[in-house]
Amino acid sequence: MYPSYLDGSRHFLNRMAYWSKDPQRGDVIGLAAPGGDIYIKRIIALPGETIEKDEHGKTLIDGKLYSDPKIQGPIPWEAKNWQRLGKDEYFVIGDNRRISMFGPIPRDRILGKIVF
Repeated sequence: MYPSYLDGSRHFLNRMAYWSKDPQRGDVIGLAAPGGDIYIKRIIALPGETIEKDEHGKTLIDGKLYSDPKIQGPIPWEAKNWQRLGKDEYFVIGDNRRISMFGPIPRDRILGKIVF
């Protein structure tokens, strides 16, 4: 999540943030990762939305161009270039897209919202 979040720095995870409301596009979340780690990722697409790339590699969500000044570079798309998210899925990515893990995750892997 560089330059916003640096490896080894401390951040607060609000585990109650989504008790009364759903995660939103742009939220920075704590994500349950293998081995008990917590990854910090940003939500860019919500349940039921279609995420894809255009012919120039730019991200489209439900056919509309998605851009966020905090996110560096295009999504490093692999074989499948579009995807409709399920009713309980969120598409997450790190802000430095060139080296970040990304993809759809189920709601139950979201631990809470990162707060500054």
